[in-house]
Amino acid sequence: MVYIQFVVRNLQQVLATWLRPSGLQARFYCVQLHGTGIFVPPELTDALCWGRLVTDEDGAVLTEPEAAATGSSKPIVGFYTHRMPFALSREEAIQFAIEAVLDVWRNDPLYLRCNKGRLPDLAVEETFRPRVWSALRCANGGHTFYT
Repeated sequence: MVYIQFVVRNLQQVLATWLRPSGLQARFYCVQLHGTGIFVPPELTDALCWGRLVTDEDGAVLTEPEAAATGSSKPIVGFYTHRMPFALSREEAIQFAIEAVLDVWRNDPLYLRCNKGRLPDLAVEETFRPRVWSALRCANGGHTFYT
């Protein structure tokens, strides 16, 4: 349901941008965000990280079986994520990306159940207009969590 709302909202943004009378041309932007301020206790990390990447304290990526085997004795305290909004400017793209991530953390039942901290504080790590091949490294969703 959340994914459908996200798609509908993005479609509305694209149509509203295309139909602006200003004649400005909208473009896709890749926005990498860093989220902090969350707190997911160790007993809930498997639920939150199912199908997502988990890194250990050295930055090595753990696959799901490795993450389950280690027992993840540390809480998740942050994440990285990408969004690829359609916007008129870099500033507008950043705003759309932050709204999209916060919307997921406010409305997705999995995140609401697992996060015992506050909503994430988001910082922009990088923003760029992707070319054809670089667009592939800008996934439009998902999280990479760290402890």
